[in-house]
Amino acid sequence: MPPILHRQVSPDPNAFYYKSSRPSVPRASFALECAQWRHDNEAQPLHGEIHVPVDQDEAEGLLVCRLEAANLSKSVSCRIPVRIVITRVSAFESARSMVEALVDGPEFRIAVSRARSDATE
Repeated sequence: MPPILHRQVSPDPNAFYYKSSRPSVPRASFALECAQWRHDNEAQPLHGEIHVPVDQDEAEGLLVCRLEAANLSKSVSCRIPVRIVITRVSAFESARSMVEALVDGPEFRIAVSRARSDATE
């Protein structure tokens, strides 16, 4: 008997939710669904992550977005070429540079004050 995947009940019929369930590991594709998605609404931003192998200096691919709806006779798709160039940096040197910019910046001054005790007065 196949496992039953619980689907999230959509409290907002105009919001997008993962179809079936949200992937827990990177995948080549995933699907979102909306119960009453309305056309002519404002743009709907969708966020995601692109995972790149750490042993490569660059990655290329094609992001394909496809819209299917019961009231569309043909699906609509958009193809977006993606090219990612990896720049490796030292986390320590980046943090040092940010702290130095903060300490030396003309708008900010960091000062250290120590509480005085009655015994030293």
